[in-house]
Amino acid sequence: MIPRRLSRGQPRATGTILPEYTQRPQGRRFRLSVVLAVVGLALFGVLYGAFFALVAPYLIVPIIVPLVIILALAIWVLPDARSAPARTLSTLLGAYLLALALWPVYLAISLPGLPWITVSRLIGAPLLLVLLYAVSTSPQFRESVTRATSAGRWITVAFLVFLAIQVLSVALSKHASDSFTKLINSQFAGTSIFLVSIFVFQQQTPRRRFAHLVWFAAVVMALIGLEEWREQHILWAGHIPSFLHVDDQVLVNYLRGSHRPYTGTYRAQSTASTSIGFAEFLALATPFVLYFLDPSEKMRLRLMAVGSLCLLFAGLIVADARSGLIGFCLSVLSFGLAAGLRAWRTHKGSFIGIAVSLSYPAVMVTAIALSFMSHAIRVKIWGGGAQAGSTEARVVQMRMGLPLVAGNPLGYGMGQGAGVLNYRLPGGQVTIDSYYLSLALDYGVMGLTAFAAFIGLSAFSAGWMAFKPRPTSPENRFYLAIFQSLLAFFVIKSVFSQQDNHPVVFMIIGLLLALLSQEGQGLQTRTSLRGASVRRKDLG
Repeated sequence: MIPRRLSRGQPRATGTILPEYTQRPQGRRFRLSVVLAVVGLALFGVLYGAFFALVAPYLIVPIIVPLVIILALAIWVLPDARSAPARTLSTLLGAYLLALALWPVYLAISLPGLPWITVSRLIGAPLLLVLLYAVSTSPQFRESVTRATSAGRWITVAFLVFLAIQVLSVALSKHASDSFTKLINSQFAGTSIFLVSIFVFQQQTPRRRFAHLVWFAAVVMALIGLEEWREQHILWAGHIPSFLHVDDQVLVNYLRGSHRPYTGTYRAQSTASTSIGFAEFLALATPFVLYFLDPSEKMRLRLMAVGSLCLLFAGLIVADARSGLIGFCLSVLSFGLAAGLRAWRTHKGSFIGIAVSLSYPAVMVTAIALSFMSHAIRVKIWGGGAQAGSTEARVVQMRMGLPLVAGNPLGYGMGQGAGVLNYRLPGGQVTIDSYYLSLALDYGVMGLTAFAAFIGLSAFSAGWMAFKPRPTSPENRFYLAIFQSLLAFFVIKSVFSQQDNHPVVFMIIGLLLALLSQEGQGLQTRTSLRGASVRRKDLG
């Protein structure tokens, strides 16, 4: 039916047309606003470009920050999606872990004014964008992360306090630009990884895949370390393409390898930047290899795990790092105790479980005594004359650092601790060994306390869940692996201040919060079912 043409004086019927599809009047004020907006944007672009030309390449990172904020705002206003990009986040997180472990950090593209463009950062950049997209558009993502952080409330509080102190430390720094750059890098490799891990590991398959990836990365690193020790030099030295060259002097320092003072013993560092960093990753990975020794696993997988543990131990030997060996031994000993307790609780009449559990204090004392009786073992674990120099250096650093901490309990700014301490090696390089001393100098006493609480509460929660009476399951065994890794990390940080492996620790604590969240959901479900059963009985 063709509508009748309206006369000039007859009103037009527009009430049935939706407002979103009607053309809005474009008066003079509207057109003026559009012109002013275009002119203002063009003027801002000219001034922004001129400022960039004046200060580049020295202040590129601060210049990029406004663009990042605009990008974040653009992502934030996107409409809600039906589901979170779980598969994409899981894939990127696994790729980031492998790149972090297997690609040397000093093989990177170096551009003036920018941080090194490493493989892990090339993967981490899209990971961060997908994370921002998920936070903005996915109620499922926000709900999952909120539920997990609520399940580990005190761990979350300690993390947020430490994060706030990091931000405030930039204002206290004498080199605010340098501290701000380190703050951005810390959120890039810390907070974002933590949030993604909390969400991804709430599913069983990604948790299992994470254990496999850590196991695989540790084995590859150990094999590279053994071959490096056999060759007595970094394997790729002299074979690095020109576009991956960072500063020549820096690259020479990394590629010269590490030797033990006084003895000249070569210390393998594999794909890590130092031998202690190599040993730290192996110590963090050991519990996730022990995870596959459970009787519920296939025999072939358990035999592969035993062989891998021997390989990791050999890697720690050629790294010649006492802290890594201590972490390895703590994991193995605590695994034996957990296995004995599990056998005792599962099979009440099991003589083996009772014997192992009750005799473990004597086993621990005997193991420590044997480590002192053998000269070779004592030197590897507790150190000897060759290690006395590094021990004395740490003592001297502590004596120098404590008065500086007392003189400024609020800290000197993020990343400024080593420069404030000004302890130099014989070659003139500024260094600081203990991460706890570095924390106290950077963030003050409160920052050190917040970080220690973050790691300590996580280890305590994992240990509490691992050793409490409960049915055995693959998820429950993860608690023991998390406890062992965090215990090793806590010990190693007393002698190692570099943060190359910290993203792995944030993944592990994210895994812990995901498990605690699933634990809370399971408890709530069981309570609901129990209540429903009682109501049915009452009705009956």
